[in-house]
Amino acid sequence: MSDTPALVVIEKLGNAVIAHVNVKLLDEAGLKLLGQLIDQSAGEPGVSLVVVDLSGVRLIPSHADSSASRSCSPASRVPSRIASRSRA
Repeated sequence: MSDTPALVVIEKLGNAVIAHVNVKLLDEAGLKLLGQLIDQSAGEPGVSLVVVDLSGVRLIPSHADSSASRSCSPASRVPSRIASRSRA
């Protein structure tokens, strides 16, 4: 068994899903994993809030020139009912 902590830990608390990201450098592979785990967890019945805890992340590289950033912005993946609650 490995002593290495998971890159992303999903915690369910009431109607919320909290994704704790445990990497110093959040690269493309980490973002993909984070998105997949959030999609899986947020699709369960009763989930009305998704929180992404980036307190363990020190660096997020710029993806401004990547083709992925032009085809799908992160905000477009957030369900409108969740996105509207996060805007103040």
